[in-house]
Amino acid sequence: DLGGTVFALVEEDRIAPVTMVGQSPAANAAGWNKTDVTVTLAAADEGSGVARTEFAVNGGSWRPYVGPIVVDHDGIYTLQYRSVDEAGNVERTKTARVRIDKTEPLAIAVALPTLLLPANRRMVDVTVLLLALDLLSGVEKLTLRSVTSDDPGMTSDDVAGWTIGTKDTRGKLRAERTATGGRRVYTLTYRVTDRAGNEAEAVAVVVVPGARD
Repeated sequence: DLGGTVFALVEEDRIAPVTMVGQSPAANAAGWNKTDVTVTLAAADEGSGVARTEFAVNGGSWRPYVGPIVVDHDGIYTLQYRSVDEAGNVERTKTARVRIDKTEPLAIAVALPTLLLPANRRMVDVTVLLLALDLLSGVEKLTLRSVTSDDPGMTSDDVAGWTIGTKDTRGKLRAERTATGGRRVYTLTYRVTDRAGNEAEAVAVVVVPGARD
């Protein structure tokens, strides 16, 4: 006699939990960050409930996830993560990548010729040799920012063929001294940007020696 006995059907949990990953700040369009990155993991399970979430970095051992993961050094990191529910179902391992480059690129600019002689007021062809290097994210672009002079008497006619905002490395400069016969110095400034958004400057100098130099 089973009178008064209530039977409950318990559905077996065969579905693994699902873990979502978040990254702050988000990577740029090239997939890089130039600041510390915080990674968060959030797991959900509609059956028996989440028992634990764990992660591994760059093929290392699995560690329990207990809170946000802060990645604060330059490098490329592969983050594996998964969750396990109370019924023992293990989620298939997922992968996220964090790329951090906080270091400015290296840049060197040298103008040829460096000296404009004779100082005969003629326009002279100048070429800038520009070397840029970034060992992590790589160089994204080179841009000419300005062509200036320390001589207040310089006019726009003394500079020709240089296009600001491009990677222009060839143009003309006038071989002319200051009004008092002194030295005139031209400065060509370039901006170098890596794929993470770090910037550096490279400066090339061209000199018209003064009459007494």
